[in-house]
Amino acid sequence: HQLHCLNVVRKYTYRDAWDYTGELEWKQGERMLRGHVDHCIETLRIAISCTADVTPVLIFADPSLPLGGYPDFETIHRCRNVDHLKDWARSENMVFTLRNVTWNGTQLKTHGS
Repeated sequence: HQLHCLNVVRKYTYRDAWDYTGELEWKQGERMLRGHVDHCIETLRIAISCTADVTPVLIFADPSLPLGGYPDFETIHRCRNVDHLKDWARSENMVFTLRNVTWNGTQLKTHGS
């Protein structure tokens, strides 16, 4: 759900540069689209608040710099494997239908009216 929401926010951010009018979120009008984006922003806020990365950012001292040092952004983090998450969703047969929309565990599909 969080990856879906990140993608929705990304598409909304770039909606003037790309044509998403064929996708479900854009077929339901601006009010529904904005509601979906707001829901996704809140979902991501909660996810980050609950599972935020607490890996320390180390600072290298350098008295010649205005702030006296610079951050080490080369810290190694261990991430989840997105392909494994998608495989799991497929293997669990996560399919549901709501009105004319079906979610198959990895994508939304519209059908009929």
